[in-house]
Amino acid sequence: MKGHGFLVKIIAIISCFLWINGCNSPSKYQDNHQLEQPPTLAIMERAGEGPPLTEKKPKIGLKNTVNLLDANHLTLQQPFDKAWNTLATALALNKIKISDRNRETGEYFVEYDPDDAHDESDNFSFFSFKDDYEQAIYKLTLKQESNLIVIRAEKTAQKSIDLLDDGDDISFEDKNKDGKDKLIRQLYSTLKNDLPLE
Repeated sequence: MKGHGFLVKIIAIISCFLWINGCNSPSKYQDNHQLEQPPTLAIMERAGEGPPLTEKKPKIGLKNTVNLLDANHLTLQQPFDKAWNTLATALALNKIKISDRNRETGEYFVEYDPDDAHDESDNFSFFSFKDDYEQAIYKLTLKQESNLIVIRAEKTAQKSIDLLDDGDDISFEDKNKDGKDKLIRQLYSTLKNDLPLE
């Protein structure tokens, strides 16, 4: 047994010597100046590159293909299908909620509060709080007349009509002013000036 302990001590001493000797030797990878380096590329911007993909489409509007007939009507010089989609885009740009639509009859029902509309004729309207109108449901009707689409607005009901009891007398005429003229003017301005390129 004495030989066995001596043999273990000798193996341990030799192992430590080899381990210490291996740690002190220089690594063959410490000097890497002779290794091939990847090329250095110069980053150059090209003149005339297109806009980034995240940029919004420029606004051009329909210009002369949209006309304001009167306070309640405007016209579009487009086929019905295109006018239907154009009106939906204008409503979305104005953040006007579409509560219902029927393409066969050419009707959009929208929730609209004329007080939320920006009146271009009143430059200081943002300084005063206006509550001249109630939010209501308006019907926008698209009708083909010769080569034009006529868009007509009419107020149908107060938005809060669902809160009335069954026994209440329902009058669709609001005590306040009707805001359909503001809705038509707002849509006209958007269609004429603010629609993005397709």
